[in-house]
Amino acid sequence: MNHPSGAPESGAPVPVEPGSTWSPARQLRVGRALCRGPSPRPYAGRSLQRAIEDEQMSYAQVNSGGDRVPATAKDIVAVVRTVVAELLDVRPDAVGTDRPLHDLGLDSVQITSLVATLSKRFGRPVPSWVVWQYPTISGIGAHLAGDDTPSAVAPRTRPAPLVANEPVAIVGLGCRLPGGIETPEALWESLCEGTDTIREVPADRWNAQDWLDPDPRAPGRMNTRWGGFLDNITGFDADLFRISPAEAKHMDPQQRMALEVAWAAFEDARIVPSDISGTRTGVFFGTMAQEYHLATGADPDAIGTHSAVGWDNSIIPARIAYTLGLHGPAIAVATACSSSLTATHLAVQSLRRGESDLALAGGVNVMLHPHTTVAMTKFGGMNPDGQCRAFDAGANGYVRGEGCGVVVLRRLSDALASGDRVYAVIRGTAVNNDGASNGLTAPSPQAQADVLRTAWQDADIDPKDVSYVEAHGTGTLLGDPIEAEALGTVFAQGRQEPLYLGSAKTNFGHLEPAAGVTGLIKTALALHRGEIPASLHFDVPNPHIDFEANKLSVVTERRPWPAARRRYAGVSGFGFGGTNAHVALEEGPYSRRRLVPVTAASEDALHDAVAALGARENNATGPYPTPPHDTGRHRAVAALTPAGRADIVAGPGRSTERPPLAFFFSGHGTQWIGMGRDLLCERAFRAALDACDRAVAAHTGWSVTDELLADSSRSRLDRTDVVQPVLFSVQVALARTLAAWGIEPDTVFGQSIGEVAAAVVAGALPLDEGARLITTWSALIAERASGHGALVVCDLTADEAARLATDDRGISVAGHLAPGQVCLSGPTDAVAAVERELSENGVRTVRVNIDYASHSAGLRDLAPELLRRLGTLRTAVASTPFWSTVLNDFVDGTALGADYWARNMCEPMLLAEAVTALTRNEPAAARGLRIVEVAPHPVAQHSFERTLAAIDGTHLPALATCRRDRPARRSLEELAAELWCEGHEIDWAAVHGRPDRPTRKTPVVLTVSGKTEEARAENAARLADHLEGRPESELLDIAYSTAHHRSHLEHRASAVAGNLAQAQDALRALAGGRAHRDVVEGVVGGGDLAVLFTGQGSQRIAMGRG
Repeated sequence: MNHPSGAPESGAPVPVEPGSTWSPARQLRVGRALCRGPSPRPYAGRSLQRAIEDEQMSYAQVNSGGDRVPATAKDIVAVVRTVVAELLDVRPDAVGTDRPLHDLGLDSVQITSLVATLSKRFGRPVPSWVVWQYPTISGIGAHLAGDDTPSAVAPRTRPAPLVANEPVAIVGLGCRLPGGIETPEALWESLCEGTDTIREVPADRWNAQDWLDPDPRAPGRMNTRWGGFLDNITGFDADLFRISPAEAKHMDPQQRMALEVAWAAFEDARIVPSDISGTRTGVFFGTMAQEYHLATGADPDAIGTHSAVGWDNSIIPARIAYTLGLHGPAIAVATACSSSLTATHLAVQSLRRGESDLALAGGVNVMLHPHTTVAMTKFGGMNPDGQCRAFDAGANGYVRGEGCGVVVLRRLSDALASGDRVYAVIRGTAVNNDGASNGLTAPSPQAQADVLRTAWQDADIDPKDVSYVEAHGTGTLLGDPIEAEALGTVFAQGRQEPLYLGSAKTNFGHLEPAAGVTGLIKTALALHRGEIPASLHFDVPNPHIDFEANKLSVVTERRPWPAARRRYAGVSGFGFGGTNAHVALEEGPYSRRRLVPVTAASEDALHDAVAALGARENNATGPYPTPPHDTGRHRAVAALTPAGRADIVAGPGRSTERPPLAFFFSGHGTQWIGMGRDLLCERAFRAALDACDRAVAAHTGWSVTDELLADSSRSRLDRTDVVQPVLFSVQVALARTLAAWGIEPDTVFGQSIGEVAAAVVAGALPLDEGARLITTWSALIAERASGHGALVVCDLTADEAARLATDDRGISVAGHLAPGQVCLSGPTDAVAAVERELSENGVRTVRVNIDYASHSAGLRDLAPELLRRLGTLRTAVASTPFWSTVLNDFVDGTALGADYWARNMCEPMLLAEAVTALTRNEPAAARGLRIVEVAPHPVAQHSFERTLAAIDGTHLPALATCRRDRPARRSLEELAAELWCEGHEIDWAAVHGRPDRPTRKTPVVLTVSGKTEEARAENAARLADHLEGRPESELLDIAYSTAHHRSHLEHRASAVAGNLAQAQDALRALAGGRAHRDVVEGVVGGGDLAVLFTGQGSQRIAMGRG
């Protein structure tokens, strides 16, 4: 192809000669290099194919007399680095070993020369494909040294099978939106303030007056001068992405922005981008307009090497994948205004299929040229006055907007296993098209209803339980009623409360291919924060919408999420070609509430203090409560709501003398699929569970964490040898979590296998011995007893039970649970016969979820084998008193040897006797006893109530750590709040996720870096702005994030600060290029670090105390 002058186009493709051993893509890269300019002299005048053939011939001609290959990868890297430096004519220490050769500046011909030179220096052929398969110096070194193991260089794989509809977690957010919004926090603040970011066309885009005509039919003119414009679309840190200035200049700003926002989204997910290089991370990106070539002029002579790629926005996902080294799918999506939600749908499918292990989904839109707005004016969609009035009677078209949004997605099971912060969970997605509808661009209510229904069917959630939908909501007189009709069709049936609606387009305009992901980010934040921001410009309901019949309500002011239910929300995006997309969302595993303990001198004063608390505390942006001033014995704990209200979650109570606390560890039967999952994000729980996981795996070879994360199709909790070690691990981890919060028992006791966890928590058994005991016990039961027995709870007295438990029946009394309540066990048929007999006599029975004759005489035959397998158990004196429900007495920990556990297996559980005895001991007799059942679900609460009711004197109802199908953290928070109200001291900093927060002010180090000094200065300024208005309590968290969750680039600086003001002062100085006593600057070089350990003479008084 020639341009008008007849000269060949610089980017013209080079013909590919047949028979090449290189792929056409590789030949094309070499060809372009040969056409681009002067070639190295050895290749002058030769064809591309001849150059390749000559080099391949040279490999075969290398004689064995050359230098031998160095022994280690490090030595090989040094040689390769030297050769590359020679080719580039630079010092070796200026050559990065982890950057692609192309990024270092080597063209394809120089890379070919590199291969030949290495072959000669190493004395063996180096195949040409090596430098393409391993494009970095370190990769080449590892391969040639034989260190390129699959785990090091190949994408990670995931074992099959996967769950077809596994939930997907949103673990990271990135955005750049009108109004100067560059972070999720800034977006949330803007939404909550109800900011309309629409403004007039900036002068650097086009002269609005030249293109404006109020008549939408005027040729070549638009009827609006408004839009949601970004403040800056020219800034780009090209060095960060190793892109040359020449290439960056030819890149559409949408490509630049997508790179930067993708990077920010990964960092928000606490993922260092360089850490995911080589992984199966997918990139799915919505794009639409391609206007950069129009905005930069149409001069053919200005078209250069980078123009083809720089102008084509279908390259965006591939560019992100290339830049970050991602090996999953990289797919550009163009379904018009549903592009980014369709991209999200594809990302979810990729994760569910196991095609990706991590995924990026998003969209971008920038208005660079007036032609598209002129076209949309002629189409009839443009709003002339700059206000998007979704669902309002005054709806008269949409306002165009620009920006970029990105979400980082991971399978929920993987996110929980990794301890990720989860903003929201994608439960279902759907995409369809309206086919031959009323017109190519006419919306179809039937198709919209179908996509909504399909998404919620995929989620397996009843639409009537959905509280909010982030609507497509463009503010058009035709589109809004059609969307409302579809919403009513799907969501109205069986609904008690209205379905709340909103649209981010009222804030930022219609971002077209990025509109859906903008709404997705808004909704994820709303679920995470527990409130719904207002939708703007809704004054008079659209008369063509029957809001009452469709049970719809537009959110006109910031409001809390409907209480007492799980939070579900939908996000819609409809393309004007008929491609519709919908995403079904659920709140994350559990979003922490801000709990504030309150004290007062009287109960009335306490209520007054709580009422005044909401507004005062919600003015602070930090997540941690104000420490209580001990103004009296009346106590309560309030949870702060987003609406500025404080709700009492525990109390009022009086902190006189706290009652003694007993931890009770229940046995088999408390398990449920999903137990403990949301606590995997808790530091103390996760650390304890990991320790239990290692201890159990040493004997079983499988992972406790994997079993907790398994869904119903893969769960093995029906197996005794699996469920009992898992329950043991969860119980120990729950107790360790409570201990981290300052909640430790005065006594522990348990029943059946629960006594094993109780013994570990009491300090009588080391964790590894507890794991050995529970795995040995459960394996023996699984081999010899499982599937042959049953256990049933009966409302019988001990004497009545004894009369039933005869040898000829095979029935044993397995336990005394409470006055008038026992357990019976035996062979399955015998237990069933007893159940029928008791039912006929009106006696209540409840079968326990266990498949063997627990604590029966039939297990006595297993006792010798258990003793043989256990051998000697290491025990210790218990640090917390241990009450035995086998012996009905306090037991020294050293008595819990193998003989004790053999008795536990086959003798009755004396639970009623244990509770009675504990409540009669001092100080429980005077103050009452507070029992906490440490288990995934309480099973002994009713028994405790019956026993306590039969005891004279003070008694307190038993509490539980967790309940089935309820967020475990919420239950633990409420437990802590209840105990604090009765006088227990709680470490509230630990409850709120800060167990290691210093009790005194300690200086922190804030790290800042950039590819260049200028970029570092910009990052310092940005961090200083981020600190503005933050509470002092967040400084340590921010310092931790800058150190551990940010990429550390070559130009670095550290600022030491004792408080926020000092930090901002130091950062402002760094940003302004001024010296500061608390700032250290430097540039990372290629040298090694040597550490000198001095001998005697360096000591000083007080050394090490800080």
